[in-house]
Amino acid sequence: MKKLAFALTMLFVLFNSCIAEEFYLHHREIFSIELKTGAAVDFHSIDYEHLFTDEKSSNFNTKNQLFPLIHFNASYALTKKLQSSLAFAFNKSKALFQADNYFFTRDEDFSELKKVITKEHFDYSFDIYSLSAGISYEIFPELINGPLKLNAEIFSAFFSNEFLNYEEIMEPENSVFLIDGKTTRTRILGKGESKDLRKQSFGLSFSLEHYLKVARNMFFTQTLAYSQQLQSLSKNFDWHLNGISFVLGLRYSLIKEMASPLEP
Repeated sequence: MKKLAFALTMLFVLFNSCIAEEFYLHHREIFSIELKTGAAVDFHSIDYEHLFTDEKSSNFNTKNQLFPLIHFNASYALTKKLQSSLAFAFNKSKALFQADNYFFTRDEDFSELKKVITKEHFDYSFDIYSLSAGISYEIFPELINGPLKLNAEIFSAFFSNEFLNYEEIMEPENSVFLIDGKTTRTRILGKGESKDLRKQSFGLSFSLEHYLKVARNMFFTQTLAYSQQLQSLSKNFDWHLNGISFVLGLRYSLIKEMASPLEP
């Protein structure tokens, strides 16, 4: 029992000494660079009346998906707890909007009207490059095995887009479109780059970032972030975009050396 108590005491002392060293090293940081990668989920809110112009369209819905994110960050210490940063990021995004629709057609054999139910799709793909400037503040110096920081950034995002607008027949099964002498259950209504969408916009981002020390001046980081575009993606109608991301990173720090081990 005494051996167990001694072992637990030594582990506790070792754990606290590691925490103190990480905390102390972090507060001597002058400059750092950090590479992060992870995934983001984007949420698109759109004015459907402008997107689906057919008054018969109904049951609008969107689909959200995970997309990769790469982030490079450089930070400079203003004080022990406050840092400024510049960052570059790249991520992909996708927006899929769908609406049920219908029309009537006349059966060639029996000359009777038949209701055809279709689904119209707007499928958008984006490449998003962003530049940001921000500040970070240490809110907890020792959480688990390192500090927890709150980050706030303003960013400028640059977009390239590609879209595909098509309609597919859902029922009846024997209905088809006749296009250029060929029958198909799907017809393309439009595709290419949308000229109605912005190529650049501004936004805000807020995140929580936690550090874990892996070497004397290297930290493993985990970041949970929320971002909000401040402008509509469309020039002609409301299309709002916000997102949540989770990224893991490796942070290398340039640390101020002590003149003496006893220096406070």
